[in-house]
Amino acid sequence: MAQGVVSILDQQHCQIVENLWTEMRQRFGLGDPEIEALPHFSYHVAEQYDEVSVAEILQEMAGEKRPFTITASGIGIFPAPSPIVYVPVVRTQELTKLHANLWSRLESIAQDSNPHYAPNRWLPHITLGHHEITLEKLGILSQWLHQQAINWTITIDNFHVLSDETKSHVEKFSVNLRKE
Repeated sequence: MAQGVVSILDQQHCQIVENLWTEMRQRFGLGDPEIEALPHFSYHVAEQYDEVSVAEILQEMAGEKRPFTITASGIGIFPAPSPIVYVPVVRTQELTKLHANLWSRLESIAQDSNPHYAPNRWLPHITLGHHEITLEKLGILSQWLHQQAINWTITIDNFHVLSDETKSHVEKFSVNLRKE
């Protein structure tokens, strides 16, 4: 079971991603209908965080940061025996700076950080699918996704700690960014 510090997408884009997940399940038989996932992108992933410290860090960072927008566009694929299909998030200077700040603060309170989220390797993304995607299904799935006109501007106003449990993302902590 891993945990992650993430931002959940705004309501409009959560619905769009959830609709894509539903259609992928119906058209291509991808994804487990019982899995309860939250549309998000991740800044840091580890086996576990010190719960008190991660809450303090995220509250402090949320007090320093106003809501911001991200752009997510197109389709990407992380190659693996079961490929991961995602929407790339444009890595702006502002987002890179925020990520580096979060990473440096979270590293000292995390157990077994995932190195793929380190500042020099981080590829921000919104996962669309990674369950049951075979190489045989990948081509037709990619063609279909390219027809979905994925070019989003998303308002980000939160930090969450999610725990990736067997069939769901369980929210451990959440805080909204300052609005003033």
